[in-house]
Amino acid sequence: MARIGWMNLVLHDIHNPHLYQADSLSKRDPSKRSTELLTSERYDFVLANPPFTGTVDSNDLEKDSKLFPRAADKGKKKEDALTNKSELLFLWLMLDLLRVGGRCAVIIPEGVLFGNTDAHMRLRRELLTEHVVEGVISLPGGVFQPYTGVKTSILVFRKETRRDDKQTFTGNIAPRTEYVWFYEVEEDGYSLDAKRNPRPGQRNDLWDGLEKFKSWRIHGREGAQRHEKTLLQPSFRNERWRQALLRDTGEELTPAGAAFANLPDTRMWDGKVWGIHELFAELPAGPKEAEAQVRRDYGKYLRDTIVHYFAASARSVLDQWQVNQTMTKEQLRSQWQKAIKMPLQEFNRATKNVQSFFEPEDSPALPFWKDLTKNALAEGLVFHENAATNPQTVPFTSYSPVDFDIIERIEICAREVAKLDGFDVTLRSLAIDQLTELKAAKHWVVPVRAWMRNDEWQSDDGKLIGSHDADGLVRRDYVEAMLTNSLYDEKGVLKDDLLDPDCIEARGWNLSAGQYKPFDFTQLKSDKSVAELIGELKATEQQIISELDTLLAMVEGRE
Repeated sequence: MARIGWMNLVLHDIHNPHLYQADSLSKRDPSKRSTELLTSERYDFVLANPPFTGTVDSNDLEKDSKLFPRAADKGKKKEDALTNKSELLFLWLMLDLLRVGGRCAVIIPEGVLFGNTDAHMRLRRELLTEHVVEGVISLPGGVFQPYTGVKTSILVFRKETRRDDKQTFTGNIAPRTEYVWFYEVEEDGYSLDAKRNPRPGQRNDLWDGLEKFKSWRIHGREGAQRHEKTLLQPSFRNERWRQALLRDTGEELTPAGAAFANLPDTRMWDGKVWGIHELFAELPAGPKEAEAQVRRDYGKYLRDTIVHYFAASARSVLDQWQVNQTMTKEQLRSQWQKAIKMPLQEFNRATKNVQSFFEPEDSPALPFWKDLTKNALAEGLVFHENAATNPQTVPFTSYSPVDFDIIERIEICAREVAKLDGFDVTLRSLAIDQLTELKAAKHWVVPVRAWMRNDEWQSDDGKLIGSHDADGLVRRDYVEAMLTNSLYDEKGVLKDDLLDPDCIEARGWNLSAGQYKPFDFTQLKSDKSVAELIGELKATEQQIISELDTLLAMVEGRE
């Protein structure tokens, strides 16, 4: 894997990559270079896609308790790591590697965001309370096919607390993360099956997510509301590129260099990749447009050449009919087939010989050339055959004798078609300038700690009534009063009726995007109003509770 990674960096123009093979989770050896590279708080950025859902031998883990939390503060488990799950250990490692203010973007399995083990909840709580979680980007299932079908997300966070300043969580201090931005990716530019075929030019939510994440980071909640139901995408265009292979020696052309035969000085192009519109100014950049133009101009040229070339054959049949006008249509067609046999062989030989002008493999120009000649030949022969086999009803158009070399004419046409050789690429604009309306928002912002409204609360002096002011903002006095007695009981369980049940802290620090996706009532298809549906749901709930009470009474023998 290290060698593959090294090669990948070289191919991406990092010609002196620093990549070392080591186990970053295991016990550190001071004599190894990897130990220096894993020094705490050394890096400004960490970008990672660590192994998913693996386990590590607990006895082999680094014993630093500030790196990997212990299962207990004292007793038999004080030396045991809290978890041996690799996806959790790697996140703690990344936190340890970052300097304060450093940022991390990491791909994680979805279970990290909602797992309810002590290790899962402690990690998420640490990220949210001592650091800043900037965003969670939910990826569609299948993005890592065919290797794994595990549902994943991208977690983006910023380190805010030094490792030596970590504190035991009590809930009496507000989390450093106030709000978390969530985004739901549905399309990532590839098919979501095992083949993962690229879909260039089609919808890719990652461009939209990138723009909206920037807006969220710069402008906060106000920025997150921009383009809420608008999909932002770049524009795309297709071009055809080719490598300019020119002269070998003297006047000899490489087969693929046939298209350059008539250019005055082509050495400057040799061996480089260019767009066909850059090499040949008369061609448009778009492959379809270029093919349409060549078909329009040289399809007609080739058809006219064929009509002139087979005119003599048609004239010979017509001359026979002038001598014997009793010839039937079948006899005329037989004479026509004989008359064109030799010219047709010469024509087919010429069109086949010029196939050396085209790239032999995966050539878009070669099938285009075959189709062009096939259609032009069919049209030209039909033109004469109708006249030769129906001399009484179809007048023969007499063509003045034209002295030309059929091979030279075909080569001229083939060289123009050979300019279409190359490979098609899809290019995007630098600007994200395509706006499409969405039926429902793809991103939303959720508070980490939100206080439940308590209209009965009063301050000690009786001047303040209600936990929230007229603008709906929680009062500082109310928060201080609630924190005096702590949000959590002695077992670390959140007390009831203090926090809004829809905030992240109240949901066990759950960071799964789907947990907080707003319900869009406009998408609800029903003849009834929302209020009527809620009323029916409430009535159904009451009926279920009543029936459960009856069932309980029967079990207890009261009925």
